[in-house]
Amino acid sequence: MLTMMAAAASYGLVTPLAKLAATQLIPVGLFTSFQYPLALVVFGLAVLFSRRRFGVLTARDWGQSALVGAFGAGTALTYYQALLRVPASLGIILLFQFAWILPVLTWMIDGVRPNTRQWMAIAGIVAGTALAAGLGGAASASWAGILLGLGAGLSYALMLLVQNRSTGSGSVWMRSWISSLAAGLIVVIVYRPWTLIGGHPHWTAALGYGTLIGLAGQSLPLLLVYLSAPALGGALTAILASFELPVAILLSALWLHEPVGRLQWIGVLLMLAALVSGSLPDTSSA
Repeated sequence: MLTMMAAAASYGLVTPLAKLAATQLIPVGLFTSFQYPLALVVFGLAVLFSRRRFGVLTARDWGQSALVGAFGAGTALTYYQALLRVPASLGIILLFQFAWILPVLTWMIDGVRPNTRQWMAIAGIVAGTALAAGLGGAASASWAGILLGLGAGLSYALMLLVQNRSTGSGSVWMRSWISSLAAGLIVVIVYRPWTLIGGHPHWTAALGYGTLIGLAGQSLPLLLVYLSAPALGGALTAILASFELPVAILLSALWLHEPVGRLQWIGVLLMLAALVSGSLPDTSSA
């Protein structure tokens, strides 16, 4: 559970970093594309020096890993585009709909129904998300931005679902490399970053921000989730992954000096309480 929370905490760095990149007028296509080279190099070197290499991965492992990367790319593509069209507070609310989408998908596909306390925790997370994100901007938001934000939540839930169903066999480094490669190829095909580099005077800054965002939002979370998600159910994965939002809110207040009101702090506390309650072992059947 601590590994999953660490992954969520790492991913919580993404929104503040993306906001900083936006203040530098860095195109979304550039810093999104630059998320993947570092992950590919790090995971590739780890594969080369690891004892468990290509041979231990089955065709199913390759397919699952590529699918994780595809859904990860879908999350990056839709979420950052949503943030261009809706306020950041609303974008976070839309992304965090994965908190109930993932348990519902797991229930539908695997027949694993969340227990009562987990449903209550998920409800607390959704309510806390609405409060912590400020409840702002919904009236003036574009429908395209809302749909993109919901698409990001769905894509993120699907990524976690596939990782939950992972067989856990083979090298975690190799699985992470395959996922990063699949995600990077999709993003590069969509954005064609080589067409943006020449037209942007500070593409080296874009490379720096992209690398940091990739480390916080791709490399560390991907590896940590691969290590933890297969041992967790869909409901517990969603609950622990929601730790990202309190981290993002706290960093925005401390790092970016963004104003955070009393209602938002109440939302953060509600989410933390729901996280603790939902992650406790079920003793009702004992």
